[in-house]
Parts: sequence; C-alpha cells; structure tokens
Amino acid sequence: MKIRIRLLIISISTFCFLLQNPVFWQDITSISAIFCNDSIPTENLKISTDSAKTNEICTQFTNTSDKNISIKIWFPDWTITNDSFKNKACKSEWRKEDFWQYVKQNSKTLIVPAHQTITEKNSIRFPAWFSWIVHGCMTYFLDQTNADSTNSVNVVIRQTSYIDVLVGWKFKRDLNLQKFYNTSNRGTNRKINTEFNIDSTISLKLNFVNNWDINEYFEWSWKIYNSLWFSKDFRIWQTQLPANTTKKLSINIGNLPFYWWFFNIQINWNAQPEILFNQNSIDNKLKDQIQITEETTIMVIPWNIIIWIMVFIVTFFLVRYFKK
Repeated sequence: MKIRIRLLIISISTFCFLLQNPVFWQDITSISAIFCNDSIPTENLKISTDSAKTNEICTQFTNTSDKNISIKIWFPDWTITNDSFKNKACKSEWRKEDFWQYVKQNSKTLIVPAHQTITEKNSIRFPAWFSWIVHGCMTYFLDQTNADSTNSVNVVIRQTSYIDVLVGWKFKRDLNLQKFYNTSNRGTNRKINTEFNIDSTISLKLNFVNNWDINEYFEWSWKIYNSLWFSKDFRIWQTQLPANTTKKLSINIGNLPFYWWFFNIQINWNAQPEILFNQNSIDNKLKDQIQITEETTIMVIPWNIIIWIMVFIVTFFLVRYFKK
C-alpha cells in the first residue's frame, strides 16, 4: 500500500512538473530518429552478424523545431512488459551487463540543428564466444546538463527505437530419431520401436531428439501399408520439441485386416525452428523446414496362427510317418 501511494505521489508530481515545464516534452517530441543501415530507412533495426565482427548502427536524427536541441543517446536492453498488454519496453539506462556494453561510444551528446537532419554512426561488436539473440534499444532524451537543479523532480522523457541482433549462429541444426536397443522391437528399423500387442494391435514408440539450442515446432504423420493393397493413413500431430531435449511419443495403430502379413510403416515429420526474430534477416539454412522420413517393416503373425502352423507341420509329418 505504501509503495502504491508513493508511486501515485511521484506520478502527480511528474505531471505537475511537465505542466510547469512544457519544454521538456515539446523539445523531445520535435526530434525523430530512423535507422539508415539499409537503403530503406526503418524505425526499428534488425542485424544478423557473427561474433567478433564489427557492425555499424547508422541513425538519422531530425529536428522539426525552430531551435537547436541537445540530446543524449543510450543503448539499454528491451523487454516485454509484465502485464496483460505484453508490449515492448526499454529498460532503464546505466544497467550493468546490458546492450550498451557491446556498443562503442555508447553514450553521446548530440546537437541537432533546427529544421535539419544529422547522421550518427555507432559500431557494435560482440565477443568471439557470444552466440545468441540480443534485444536492445536506442533511447534518446534531452541533455539536462545545464537544467535547473532546483527542480524537486528529476524527469527524463525519452524516445525509443528497438534493435534486435542475431549473433554468431554457426552451429548446425541437429534433429533425429533415437534408436531403440531393446529386444521387443518387432520391426526392421531400430528408430521405430514396433510391438505387436496381445489384442492384435500394433504400437509404435518414437524418441524425437532436438540437439540444438532453439525450440522446434514439428508435425508428424504415419501410415501403414503392405503388398496386398492395404493402406491406411493417420492424422498429423503438431507439437513442440524444446531445445536440447528428447520427446517420447507413442501411438497405438489399432487393429489390422483379418489377414496377417508383412506390413510397412512409414513415419514422416517436418520441423520448423521457433525463432523470435525477424526471419527476413536470417540465413535460410537456419529457418528452412527439415523433413525426415523413416520406414520399418514388421511381420505380423499372431500366436494362434503360429500354433496352427505348428499343428499343421506336426500333422503332416505324422501322416507321412504312418503311411510308411
């Protein structure tokens, strides 16, 4: 309760301060910024780079007012607000281990002349060991170095632009089916554990393995068929395969035809990486679908058929023996 009252007092004080000092919000809203890295300027910047490589952040500041305005720029992290709106929001300045530490000359004071546009260039470089997605901001606000120090409220009104950097993804996507080494597998492929149940149904067990650092969304389907024109397709399942995990899936195919024979079972799955990033700036080999197909063959002979075959063989030899 005390914290809420304190925040309310600060909010009211800030509002009153802005009413008494309109220059603080009028001046900063006269400044606009766009990134000029590409031929088409953008309000938010997307960079795909390698670790230990220097890249440029090109920014153009435009002043639409009738006077020169002095601003400061900074490079904090951005995050998602912890509320129902889930909006992007830049963190406060001067936080340790934030985005600014990778930007050379990360804190500057600029003078933007009246009715003019200036271009500011900063360099960004990540360590050789770095490999991840970085979400940063460029914030700019009025230079208050010479502001009236008698004001009771320290107000900083800032404008923000977002910078997302994909760094050093040189590793390879590694998705596969794990092999089974148990003796109960009735199929010819160790990656598809196939069992014939006592109720004359077939069960499949699969271990999908994701050996890289990004979640994968994948869909999979399977079908069973044989040389006697029997074929049955099964519906597609969609699921998430988290990074560096193994997902165990099982399915009961159900009853087979009235006859038993050799059956082929085919498993198909397509994987798509879950990349929370502008995919237009990512190498195709990182975002393309991976398609994997595995097949196994199972000979389905129930115990009653085996018993009848054994009875037939024994009877056959007995008949031949007594005929002699």
